[in-house]
Amino acid sequence: MTAERSVSILGLGQMGSALARAYVRAGWKAIVWNRSAAKAESLVAEGAIAVKSITECVSASRLVITCLLDHKALHEIFANVSPHPDDGAVLVDFTSGTAAQIQETQRMIKDLHISAYIRGIVCTTPAYVGTPETSLYYSGNSEAFKAISDDIRVLGKPLYIGDDPSSASIQECILVNTLFGLVAGFLQSMAVLRKSNLYSHGSAERFLSEAIAPLLAHDYPCMLRDYARQIDKKQYGSTEGARLGLVVHSLESLMQHHSELGLASVVLAPLQELVKTRIAQGGADEELSSLVETISDSQKKH
Repeated sequence: MTAERSVSILGLGQMGSALARAYVRAGWKAIVWNRSAAKAESLVAEGAIAVKSITECVSASRLVITCLLDHKALHEIFANVSPHPDDGAVLVDFTSGTAAQIQETQRMIKDLHISAYIRGIVCTTPAYVGTPETSLYYSGNSEAFKAISDDIRVLGKPLYIGDDPSSASIQECILVNTLFGLVAGFLQSMAVLRKSNLYSHGSAERFLSEAIAPLLAHDYPCMLRDYARQIDKKQYGSTEGARLGLVVHSLESLMQHHSELGLASVVLAPLQELVKTRIAQGGADEELSSLVETISDSQKKH
């Protein structure tokens, strides 16, 4: 990093703006670019420097950060970028993408004289970027990561996964699957609460803090640890847990309850189908953890 501690950020959506703002507030010289220049105005008011040229933005710093909508957008904006003047430049890419897209991007940046490509993922909302409690995951060249680790600490705690840049994308897929699954279940629960006689003003927050949060703090992690152990051992037979033969009836009862409340079971219906499929495969005495096998094999049947 140069003495002036400059960083170039391309892409000023919600997350990109949060990344840029963290550097501005940390006293860095933040050079920003976005297709829609208006998105840079609030950052400029805080101290960022907006430039009109992509090449100007990329070449302004040895640390370049990208956070675009997708890899198609990333490749489009880099199509006409001139090679970076400093062979020691590092690109940290927060643009969501698959492993194949990451490999394609790696090939592209070699032509730009950018020495290293680091893939980064943010597993939080923009509001929490830049706080020490926030963890961000990175993968790519280990030497390059070590060289910039203090610089990217501005965004949160940097956690290194490995040399393969696509590893961060896999990590993102794993963690975001967990997040969306949790959120979907929570929203279905809140829909039930709002339709019930338990609901009054403020009940959603109260129910979360008094009923759901304690389960998330202890009971659910214990259950998931059991499932993870069963998955590692590929031993799904139920000893103390709920058997799928019973789970399928519990799901049917819940879905009937939803129906009586005038709600669709859009969250539980796919789970019910997976359970029925596993039972048909002979898994009636197995636990929910066994559904990982059904999910893993589902693509082969299409």
